[in-house]
Amino acid sequence: MCTFIITQFIVSSQGITIDITPPTVLVGQTKIYGFDKAFRVPIYFENKGGLQLILTIDNE
Repeated sequence: MCTFIITQFIVSSQGITIDITPPTVLVGQTKIYGFDKAFRVPIYFENKGGLQLILTIDNE
């Protein structure tokens, strides 16, 4: 939580807004719309498995 607050302060001072939404579980073939770019970031936890983080960028 502290890391997020510091990061939010740094980017907001540069005129960037961060919107962290609650996690969404996508199963099977799923399409999402309404953003400009998206990045899939694989995250692996040692001895625990992994997950795919989808980071979407919206230029409003």
